[in-house]
Amino acid sequence: MQQAQQQNAGSTSSSVARTATLIEAWHRSRDQAGYNPVPTLLEICSLLEQETENYFHLDPDPFDERSPAKANPNSTLAAMYKVLFRWDEVFVRYAFRYILMDKPNCENVKELTIVAMRFLITAMQSIDTFHAFTENEEVIDYLYLLADNAPLPASCYAANLLGFALDSSDIVFPLSGSQYPTHSPSSAASLQLIDGDCSNSSTRDVLAGSIGTYSLHPLTIEMQQRLYLTYLVPMAEYQEVLAPMLECQAVQLIFDYIDPGLTKDIRLTFNALRLLCAMLCHKKFSVEFLLQGGVQRLLRVRRPSVSSTAVSVAFYYLAYFEDSMERLCSLPEDLVANLVEYGLWLLECSHNTGRCYATMFFSHAFGFKLILDYFDKQDGLRKLYNVMATQVIFTGTDDEVALLPEDALFTCRQIVKLVTGALRRYFELHLLYKSESLSQEQQQSHQALMLQHPLSLSLMEHGPQRTLKYTAEQVSEACTVLLHLAQPDLTWLPVDSLDRLNGLNFLLRLVALSAFEWGPHSGRPETIQHSLAVVLVCCCVAKQMRQMLVKFSITADYKADGIQLLLTLADNEEFLDPEVQKLSLAILNLCVSRPLDSELMQQQHQPLQHHRDEASDFVAANILETPSSNQQQPSVTKLTGSAVKRR
Repeated sequence: MQQAQQQNAGSTSSSVARTATLIEAWHRSRDQAGYNPVPTLLEICSLLEQETENYFHLDPDPFDERSPAKANPNSTLAAMYKVLFRWDEVFVRYAFRYILMDKPNCENVKELTIVAMRFLITAMQSIDTFHAFTENEEVIDYLYLLADNAPLPASCYAANLLGFALDSSDIVFPLSGSQYPTHSPSSAASLQLIDGDCSNSSTRDVLAGSIGTYSLHPLTIEMQQRLYLTYLVPMAEYQEVLAPMLECQAVQLIFDYIDPGLTKDIRLTFNALRLLCAMLCHKKFSVEFLLQGGVQRLLRVRRPSVSSTAVSVAFYYLAYFEDSMERLCSLPEDLVANLVEYGLWLLECSHNTGRCYATMFFSHAFGFKLILDYFDKQDGLRKLYNVMATQVIFTGTDDEVALLPEDALFTCRQIVKLVTGALRRYFELHLLYKSESLSQEQQQSHQALMLQHPLSLSLMEHGPQRTLKYTAEQVSEACTVLLHLAQPDLTWLPVDSLDRLNGLNFLLRLVALSAFEWGPHSGRPETIQHSLAVVLVCCCVAKQMRQMLVKFSITADYKADGIQLLLTLADNEEFLDPEVQKLSLAILNLCVSRPLDSELMQQQHQPLQHHRDEASDFVAANILETPSSNQQQPSVTKLTGSAVKRR
């Protein structure tokens, strides 16, 4: 093992050193008369493609659009790009110039043009695409001509580069007049061209693993298909292009590419799934996809693999349209259960992108009780909660968190925001169903209460295959129903499951950190609001009031309890967010409104009664009355010290 690592390190050093030597030689000779850059370009392409494949073996997030220099600065590929772009990407500018040196020849494309396009395809992952193409707009016209008329591999390379350009519409569409192509480059021909039996391809054996391979020469049929798909992905987002693609049986081709029995190239499957996700943006196609057995085919995608990460995106787009989800929930129940199981696997085992899209899928799908029930049957709450709780900002030491780059912190906090949003949907929907259940159980003895809360009656109209839509007012009404009808020793699966995970204290600590420790950051208000909404539902259960009195660590040297935190949020002049204040007051009002059971009074009498008195005074001053400017405000025990002052 040690010998293999030494050999790999030697190869790494050799690749970077050889790239530096080639670039130095090219810089000395690039403007000399008669200089032929093809041999240098060919060797650089070979080195880059080999290291790109090695980079794939590190299993990076396939949807991470950052340059390897940022995503994994210690990788060999990152070091090679630093060498290539040491002179302000002058090598890239010359590569675009080399493409145009052959213009307008399309039938006998020079080797220099082909090699330049081959280099740019690999280098695009580290190039600012917008500036690269806007500075070379003339290239786009020629790429269209090559994609339409040139032989392989030039036509395939050109179509792939157009795919990168199309990712930013500002690059292509400002072209004016007759110079702008009015059609995509042979859309039908491209689709027919990629229709091949890749399972029987004799060009070369493709790695049958979960990572995939990368090589642009010789151009295998699998790689040819991957390059064309890269072009078609941004095109599929346009309604005008969808019909021609369907006429070319693009759906059946995609089904073949994602079938592990037919396609051995996992990167081809990944690109096909990217195209599928772009097409799922169209509502009509989404429904048609389900009718053709699309879910069954998605569930057969190999896991773990880069392709399974793309499945998470497809799940999200399916959940986005209500009609699609209704059809999905009408599928056989074992199929729906398998889909939920796949989604939960993504939460536990996928890349960050897969976890995020799976979280958003469940956030949309929870409105369908069938999905909610299967989520609970498969321990879904724990798996969703752990996506948030295992982030390094919670598990790492202060020194480790301090060393995190800004983009890593942003990713962690975005994940936390998405998970808390999904948890909010999960708990609010369970609250609505629980309030209905309690109301039905005690309908005879609580007729008056039932009439005051028509929400419970409206839930009876929703089957498990239909989504439940609700408002904040209905959530508030459901809290009131639970407050009056629930027994003090109520056993309720969602709250009990979160309690076993110490989830309530975790959410309170998250609120404190987001509001007072982390300073302003993207998603801050939403994270706090979602977390407090979950706390509100939990506090509808009497025994959860005890958790509001348990002190938790905000920093290494500061602790507080839930009531203190809520009082501070509700009356904090530095962190003013109306929704946060409203939720804080709602929780406080819920706590002071609930009758205390005898066991709770015996265990926590003095601290609980003290907090209830404080909270009652504060709620009365802020909810029941509007004090005048000269009226003395009630005194409350709030967070002090670094937990509030640090920004």
